[in-house]
Amino acid sequence: MIDRPWNLTCVLLLGLAGGCGADSSPVADDPAPPNVLLVVLDTLRPDHLGCYGYSRDTSPNLDQLAAEGIVFENAQSTAPWTAPSLASLLTSLHPDVHGVRDSPRPQMLHAGATTLAQVLAARGYATAAITEGGYTRSTFGLDRGFETYPAADGVDGRYTANMHGRALLQSNLAQAEDWLGERDERPFFLLFHTYAVHAPLRPPVAELERIRPGHDDRAYRASISRVVEGWNSNRTLDRAGARLLRRDAFYLVSDDCPPLEAREELLAAAAALGEPLAKGSAPEDGEIVAWVNDLYDAQLRYLDSQLPRLWRTLEARGQIDNTIIIVVSDHGEALGDNGAMGHGRSLHEALLHALLLVRLPNEVALRGTRVDSVVSLMDVMPTLLELTGSDHLDLNLQGSSLLPLMGGTEETRSTFGQAAHFHAKASAADLKVLPRSSIRRGPWHLIQGAEGVAPRLFHVPSDPGEEADRASAEPELVQELLSLLEVQRERDARLRSHLDRAAGSTSDEGSAQIDQTTLEELRRLGYIGDD
Repeated sequence: MIDRPWNLTCVLLLGLAGGCGADSSPVADDPAPPNVLLVVLDTLRPDHLGCYGYSRDTSPNLDQLAAEGIVFENAQSTAPWTAPSLASLLTSLHPDVHGVRDSPRPQMLHAGATTLAQVLAARGYATAAITEGGYTRSTFGLDRGFETYPAADGVDGRYTANMHGRALLQSNLAQAEDWLGERDERPFFLLFHTYAVHAPLRPPVAELERIRPGHDDRAYRASISRVVEGWNSNRTLDRAGARLLRRDAFYLVSDDCPPLEAREELLAAAAALGEPLAKGSAPEDGEIVAWVNDLYDAQLRYLDSQLPRLWRTLEARGQIDNTIIIVVSDHGEALGDNGAMGHGRSLHEALLHALLLVRLPNEVALRGTRVDSVVSLMDVMPTLLELTGSDHLDLNLQGSSLLPLMGGTEETRSTFGQAAHFHAKASAADLKVLPRSSIRRGPWHLIQGAEGVAPRLFHVPSDPGEEADRASAEPELVQELLSLLEVQRERDARLRSHLDRAAGSTSDEGSAQIDQTTLEELRRLGYIGDD
């Protein structure tokens, strides 16, 4: 336990759980423990940020925050979609252990799992989350330990969010400002989550036209409306119209566009014209890929312009010098990478590479630090517990503290990614080609497929797009990494059994009961169909 965690330089230099000569008991003149602001930017690719080397000016404010803190260049998610990844972030457990894993209707968080909010609440922290629904809802057990959580029974309901749109981001930021303004003397933990760069994207026109010079948004939306009106009135569709709909299908929602009729017929007609509208399909010529990247970057730039409201509020209240700020993404997004769009069904770097920025209060010596070691989002919880002086040695956390790496220690760590466990209604063809798990160790990334499918191996620094499979050239390395994967699966199984016994539960608890509001949110996010 770190008894004076707010003396952060001391903690980092020692690299152990003890404050600079302090004993293990609290003392009366200890300063207040640090506040914690954890910002989760859903579906954000770090390689589209300037601080990660992107050429476009998409993120001046996040870049400034990075310059004031520590950038983890190779942070990895545990899963390529929100529910299991966020659960891993908040519990420091792999999906096979915490149990939130089945797609599209995951189970509840395991009864034996302890969340970051629970530990900090026990430490005396005020705890709140402001989220945008979907897989962040309390339906899946992620509200555990929060005094305030959106739409959670028995807690403050003022911060319940709706889905999508710039008005929602503005509203939630205002709610965060209000909550921060209401704080008493207790330290606080605030989790702020947004889907602002999650499809379907609706960037402000000014940002889109800035990113895409020559784009006339008014004319573009009018063209889409004409295609839809033509289809609705006489069921006619030519290839140009189908291509326009394909460009628009999942990313830019036209508010003034009439609703589509006979949707299944339209999908069939577009496919027959060589312009399939199926989610995840990527064009061969790259034109639509470029369009989607422009939409993504425009929306990212808008999000970046709004986020400073959080730390400006801290500055205005005199709290910035006693608040740890961590900004992460839960997973990335395929934007034409590896022939795909979206996320959830691949374990490539485009989906597992995660944003991780850490700003420690008053740590001038660490500003601008870059850590290139491979780390996991599961490492965030043990790091924060160490920095806040919270007991956690008996929690069976699977992540490791980031403090040694912040202090300059070099380590080779392994991180593991897990694909969704799909329900029985998934087709046999899907199950045959979907990946099972992956391991990232140093520069190497191995993706293990279903039984009978050969593993693939990629050297990420020289091949960031993971296009050149090196498995046949590195057979010994493949076997080594497969062995590490198997060892980790065995460890996960043992820990899951331990949690089962401790909680009196079983390893197969079934899916969470999802209400109609949550189902509608998941449909709008594109996670489930209309079944």
